[in-house]
Amino acid sequence: MEDVEFQIFIPNEKKHWLTPNVVLITAFTISFAFLWLSDTYLGKDSSFHSILLSITLLILVVAVGFMFFSFFSYEPLNGVIDGEIIFKDDRIVVNDKDFGLGGISDIDFLVLDFYGRSDQFTVDLNPRMSQGVNNYVTFTDYENNTQKVYFKLESKLQREDLISFINNAVKLDKMKHKKAIELWGVKQYLYND
Repeated sequence: MEDVEFQIFIPNEKKHWLTPNVVLITAFTISFAFLWLSDTYLGKDSSFHSILLSITLLILVVAVGFMFFSFFSYEPLNGVIDGEIIFKDDRIVVNDKDFGLGGISDIDFLVLDFYGRSDQFTVDLNPRMSQGVNNYVTFTDYENNTQKVYFKLESKLQREDLISFINNAVKLDKMKHKKAIELWGVKQYLYND
């Protein structure tokens, strides 16, 4: 097996709650509420009502623009890419720290994300294209510590590069066969030596 390398992603633990969805939907709701109140109490002929109507329509136009551009925009990274993880026949190397398969256990993967993956079927103002960094491997190391390493996939096909490593991990009983089948979904991928 050739070595399989990925860039390591270190997520920012702080949650960013100011997103286009939050800002524009909140602004639209507030302006619409004030528009309704001004219509009820001041009437449609007041200049305040006209200003609020203009603001509400402007927010609506901006929201439609964000929705359109969301199909072509990448999500914010919300972390940093630093270091590399290498999967070899008999080990995982994380930033030059070696974890041999003989000394680790409970290997598990989540590899569903890749750079450019798009969530087309949601009504959303936020960017839809993924940075490809929501993949990770977890394992228990030889000191009984759980390691969780996020990594970036550049394309959907890159996940196939892990099959040989996963075969070795399953053969050595470091990863459950059922989990490997569940992860790849097709039984014939496994044990094709």
